[in-house]
Amino acid sequence: MSKLKNIPDKCFFLNNKVIDNRNAFGFTLIEIIIATLILSIGITGIIGVFNTSIRATSRGDRVNIATSIARQILEPSVAVSADNCMPQEGSVGRYEWNLTYSQKPHGLMKATIVVKWLDKGQPETFELSRIFLPRQES
Repeated sequence: MSKLKNIPDKCFFLNNKVIDNRNAFGFTLIEIIIATLILSIGITGIIGVFNTSIRATSRGDRVNIATSIARQILEPSVAVSADNCMPQEGSVGRYEWNLTYSQKPHGLMKATIVVKWLDKGQPETFELSRIFLPRQES
């Protein structure tokens, strides 16, 4: 006890009021545990969002590659005569493609290319079609 009566040693004066210092500052163990738990739940959620966005981005990259392959093969394939419209197939890296032609009314043709690949063991496909008028033989 201090020199003043009935005032514990761990108290001090602030603006002429006695402040009990024993419970005035710091956090209890339970408050720290709860704060840590809330923070860890928040961080776990943020990590989950990053993981999902990385998977979506990588899938988008693979679809973009398949689109590029399809366009590169389809563009020269529609500048042919009707006699040269024959199915073709091939592969570029891990992407396999199949080009087919079909007749449309009024002498038009439809070229369809399907690009296939495996994404984490699951088959994925991308299809691109174009209707065109075949070149006339001169």
